[in-house]
Amino acid sequence: RAALAGQIGEDEAPPLKPAVIAKAIDEHPKGAAYDQVIVGYLLQIAEELKTAGGAEAVELRRRTSRLVSEMQPETLRRLIEMGGDMSQRRKFVLDATHGMAVDAVLEILRAAADASHNNVSGSLMRMLSKLAAHAEQGTAQARTLADGALREQIQGLLTGWEIDDPNPTAYGQALQMMSQAAPVFATAAEAAHTPEPERLVQISLEIDALGPKVWQACAALVEGGRLQLLLDLLEQAPPSQTSAPALWGRAASPEMLQRLLSAEPVEFALIDRLLPRIGFAAADPLLDALADTTVRATRRAILDRLLRLGDAVGPLLVARLADDRWYVLRNLLGLLAELAHMPPALSAIPWLSHSDARVRLEALKLALKMPAERDRAITQAVTDADGRVVRLALIVALNGVPPAAFARIVALATDKRMVLGTSRLPAALDVLLGLCDGGRTLLGKAKLAPKSPELLAALGALAVGFGEDARATAVLARAAVSEDPEIRAATDPAAGRSGGASG
Repeated sequence: RAALAGQIGEDEAPPLKPAVIAKAIDEHPKGAAYDQVIVGYLLQIAEELKTAGGAEAVELRRRTSRLVSEMQPETLRRLIEMGGDMSQRRKFVLDATHGMAVDAVLEILRAAADASHNNVSGSLMRMLSKLAAHAEQGTAQARTLADGALREQIQGLLTGWEIDDPNPTAYGQALQMMSQAAPVFATAAEAAHTPEPERLVQISLEIDALGPKVWQACAALVEGGRLQLLLDLLEQAPPSQTSAPALWGRAASPEMLQRLLSAEPVEFALIDRLLPRIGFAAADPLLDALADTTVRATRRAILDRLLRLGDAVGPLLVARLADDRWYVLRNLLGLLAELAHMPPALSAIPWLSHSDARVRLEALKLALKMPAERDRAITQAVTDADGRVVRLALIVALNGVPPAAFARIVALATDKRMVLGTSRLPAALDVLLGLCDGGRTLLGKAKLAPKSPELLAALGALAVGFGEDARATAVLARAAVSEDPEIRAATDPAAGRSGGASG
């Protein structure tokens, strides 16, 4: 009612909105009597808010704080000037500090400082404003700490307001000019020290902010061979950071992986820290490095990491089979053979005729994993000029001889007798019986051929594959009563399988 004097009737209810009252005070013509009445009520409210409690006190504090914040700075300063001498003004600010909201306290502090000709530095006001922001909008713990710290700082500030200015006027003017003038001394370029790259990255993660200098710091760490330090800093960042993922995106990239793979010796410990974040995008850099490296240990390590990517890498391997370098083809075919599931429409047959035996060997291993190509691969491999390819084909044929490969396997029977035992073909039985036939005695009884590796292998093959055939049974019966323990042992099917597999 005092603020709206002359604007409302005695029976009319006054508006309670702080903004309306503040506007009325701002627009009222300057008058000592009016200002003294208004500031008197403000002083009384500040005094009462020091000890008041309950819901009504909370509402009064809110409205009074809003009123102070809505008033023009010059109006508030004029009111405080009318409020008495320096000690009374200080008491007003102290009372406000105890009872009003922090934003209103700051406004009253500024006005009191101006009215008393005491300058509060801009730096101090910025600090107090920052505390006020935390007191109003921070977390529950931050609000409590910031509110208490702000009020404590203002009370400490008011304690020293006994003199207007500790510096003589001329000296104060000189300090002001010096603070605004250009630097007097120029620092030599070699004496200027920029922050260390790791410090910049640490600060970026602590304040959760990015900028050109941070990216330059990351690049400097990488160029200086300190990628491990950068990764350590990123791994220590709190999960809530928004800047850390962006920095990870730069550190754990296919380009960074390519850079690490191009240097020998390759630091696979660093690479293993990056691969989980790069994901499948690491496949192409790994395959490029696999094709270029000449170090066997590096090649083996890259193969292991490619296999960790799983079957999804299969199509990329197939796409690179057009490479004409034998060692690239060997590695690609070997990788494909290690996958749990083959890529669709893949065939290993074209590489069974490659000019390099190492490629043909890997192609055979791959083809043997595809049921549709097994028989054709064995048939072609048993005619290969390379002994390793032939031996692999014969060993696999222990689990079944393809009919088309039978003639060639018969020709190799003296070296791999057990292969015939698994064919179950009548022609195979005839060959094995012929190898065991040693003619007849003077009395006309059938006898075994002289002991030889071929005889032992043939007996084992008969025991494994033709144990129910009458002719085979007769031969095995003669061998079972032989005086030679090796011949007797060869008739055991279990021994036959072991001997054949080892052969």
